[in-house]
Amino acid sequence: MVDSPKTCVDPYLDSFTQSFAAANYKAGTIKNYLHLVRKLGRLMDATGIEPSALSPDLADQLARTAARGPASKIRLHNLARQFTEHLINIGVAQPVPVSAAQVARTALLADLEAYLIKQRGLSPRSIAHVQGFANRFLDHRFGTAMFDLAAFAPPGDRCRGSRAFQR
Repeated sequence: MVDSPKTCVDPYLDSFTQSFAAANYKAGTIKNYLHLVRKLGRLMDATGIEPSALSPDLADQLARTAARGPASKIRLHNLARQFTEHLINIGVAQPVPVSAAQVARTALLADLEAYLIKQRGLSPRSIAHVQGFANRFLDHRFGTAMFDLAAFAPPGDRCRGSRAFQR
């Protein structure tokens, strides 16, 4: 693996490597990750994106444009998101601003967790299971990807299906 020695992400690779070493990753895995992060750096250089302007979504989108080798088991877009989170943690990139709806959702889920622990006495595994259902419900009820119920009516029965939902 021969990498170009200079990309825009090179100054941050040492701290990124140290975070993996602290988590007991093998040297070969770390070397492979560095190769992939340098590939991300070359993509960033080609598109003119600075590390300080990188967000997790932008890194994901940028990494998905790169071709993946047939033997590669590591998804570059996942590693790009992880690298962006590292840049945010060390203060290079700015975190994505949180909307009021996300703050309210987080508070609601925290209250649900407190209720499940204190009032219901559930185990951590059960709590995670219930929170998964709660997240799916909140995504369905308040998410932006709402679906049209009339579209689920049989093809010849559109009018009757629409009236059934209006009752």
